[in-house]
Parts: sequence; structure tokens; C-alpha cells
Amino acid sequence: MALAMLAPLVLAVAVAAPGNPAPPFLLDTLSGGTLGLTSLRGRPAIINVFATWCPPCNQEVPALVRAARANPSVRFVFVDEQETPRAVRRFAARYDIDATLGIDGGALEASYGVQSIPTTIAIDARGIVRAIHRGPLAPADVERMIHDATH
Repeated sequence: MALAMLAPLVLAVAVAAPGNPAPPFLLDTLSGGTLGLTSLRGRPAIINVFATWCPPCNQEVPALVRAARANPSVRFVFVDEQETPRAVRRFAARYDIDATLGIDGGALEASYGVQSIPTTIAIDARGIVRAIHRGPLAPADVERMIHDATH
């Protein structure tokens, strides 16, 4: 009986797809606040879902950090998958990440269809998902994601 009552809730969760509105989310940030989809509206965004222990995540971060610095009109959000704030702070310090850092309890992962990490999502200024890249990003992929979010 309990599963049957949960089924409508599970079916109601939107899964992100290019061309569709981005599903809402709410994350705790390392700065002590929260970040939701509504706070991204009006500005293109790149959301990178990672884990500190993930080798491909560690490999792509320098290119993302450089891109974030070179594209101040694009909001970069780094979202860790369910690790401790301490681990994420160490990761951010190691790569000198000067962008929004959040920790997902699983809701963003579910609504954006994150099946593996790293996963990167490009959202335009109107809140439309423009691209989803599963797997590590090469520098050219980072540029393509920025282009998708801004055009």
C-alpha cells in the first residue's frame, strides 16, 4: 500500500531533457544558503554534478574553473553528490573553485536524470535545458556547453 501511495509522487517528478523547462531544485550551498532554479533565471547556467572521489570529475574541473573565470555572464554551479561539506570544501580549495557549490541530497540527481558522474547541464537564461553531457568534459565540450546555454 505504501508504494502505491508513492507512485503518483514518483511519476510527477520531471526528468530534464534538452528543449524542455529545467525541473525545479533546491540545494544547500557551502556558503550556508540555498540555491534553487528560480535564482538562476535571467542568466545562463552550467551545472556540473560531481563527487570529490571521482577521477573523471577531478580531471575536468580545471577546464570548468577556467571557463567560469572567462565567462562571468554564465553562472557556474558545482553540485556534489551527497558528500560532507568538509570534503567539498577541500575539493574546492584544491581547484580554487570560485563558483557556487552545493550538495545534492538526491533530488537534483533524480529530476535531472543523473545516472553517472560527472554530468553537466546547460540551462539558458529562460530556464530551458539546452544540453546534458554525461561523462567527463574535454575543453571543447565545455565551450560547446557554454555556447548551448548562451544561444
